[in-house]
Amino acid sequence: IEPWLAKATQQHEEFGTKIIMIITANAACAKYAEPYLERDNGPEVHRHYGRIKFWEDGKPSDNNSPNAMNIILWRGS
Repeated sequence: IEPWLAKATQQHEEFGTKIIMIITANAACAKYAEPYLERDNGPEVHRHYGRIKFWEDGKPSDNNSPNAMNIILWRGS
């Protein structure tokens, strides 16, 4: 996940790209995520309590995500 966080940060800082990323809560708490998520003017981190249900073939999947998720937003500048 770290390479994706680095790429999102770089694209946002260089081009003002708006990015939405869904990552597992345990990944957002990992030490490698701090430089990207815990910075001044960094992305917004929204914690989603509970499990996210995804859609499959146009219908809600029978399975929830196995982990709690965080929604990370890099808004355009």
